[in-house]
Amino acid sequence: MAVNENNIAETIRKGSTITKDAADAAQERIDKDRKDQLASEARSAILESEFKQKRAYLELKKNRDLEVPTKAKLASFTEITDKVKAGTITTKEVETLREAAETTYAKAANEINKEHGTLLSQLKEEYPSSWCW
Repeated sequence: MAVNENNIAETIRKGSTITKDAADAAQERIDKDRKDQLASEARSAILESEFKQKRAYLELKKNRDLEVPTKAKLASFTEITDKVKAGTITTKEVETLREAAETTYAKAANEINKEHGTLLSQLKEEYPSSWCW
């Protein structure tokens, strides 16, 4: 049908009338958009949970790895204290043993922290959105 002055009003009204097919298509699109949004939120929740779980395990590993050098340091200071109380050590020897215990601990802790840092960096690369969690 050709548009003319007699049917222009009707043509415009028909052009902006929402048909059943258009409403059904719109509802399908709304349903799909909702499903996509929920899927996106679920994906984010899963990724965040996985990242936080792995990071917690990594922190636990670091803390357990630090246990050995910490216990060695404690044993060294206990030995120094016992020798001082027994009167069997000079002040120079006390200082030397303290420095040795601290140095040994620091070296071990640095290695453990270095490994932890490397693994944490790799984990963050695996989860690019981790900066916001």
